[in-house]
Amino acid sequence: MAIKLNFNVEPGKDFFHVFDRTGKYGKKNKCGWGKPNTKLEEVKGAILKIFLPGKETYSSVNVFPYIPNDSCVGYEILPSHLGLETFPPGVYNFSLEIELHTGVIIAEDCFIFYYEPLECCISKKRMQTNLTDVTSDKAKKVIELDNLLKNAKRCACSGKKDCAQEISDYIWTNCGCCC
Repeated sequence: MAIKLNFNVEPGKDFFHVFDRTGKYGKKNKCGWGKPNTKLEEVKGAILKIFLPGKETYSSVNVFPYIPNDSCVGYEILPSHLGLETFPPGVYNFSLEIELHTGVIIAEDCFIFYYEPLECCISKKRMQTNLTDVTSDKAKKVIELDNLLKNAKRCACSGKKDCAQEISDYIWTNCGCCC
C-alpha cells in the first residue's frame, strides 16, 4: 500500500493550525510514513496553498520541514502569512503539496468553514438587542442572522461549500462588525 497524505486544519480565533495526520506506518496504519511506504527522509519540500473564501487564486506558505511529520505536530498559519490583518469568514481550501526527492508530488485538499468572526458579530448584536421584542426590526435581523449561521454550518458539514459561502457572505454583509 502507498502513502496516503492525511492532514487537518483547525481554526482558532486568529490562526489556523495545520496538522499532518498521516502518522507512522504500522499494522494499523498501512498508509503512513515509513518503510515500505515513502519515508520522511525522502521529502524535499512542502507547500500549503491557501485559497481564501470565494477566491480562485491562492497564497503559498512553505511549511517544510515542520510538515510533513509522523508525530501529528502542527504548524500555525497567521493572517500575516497571507498579507492579512485578520482572516475573513467563509469556506477555505487548504491544499498541501509534498514534493519528494524523485520529483513526485503528493497532494491533498482540506476544506473548512471558518465562522468565528460571524459568531462573534452575531453575539455582539445579540447583546445589544432586546430579543424579547420580536416585532422590532433589530431583533428580527439578529434572529435571522443567527438562524442563517446555523444553516451555513449545516451546509458546510454536508459538503455544500457554495451554499455555506453564500450564506457567510450575506451574514458578513449584514453583520460586518469586527471581533
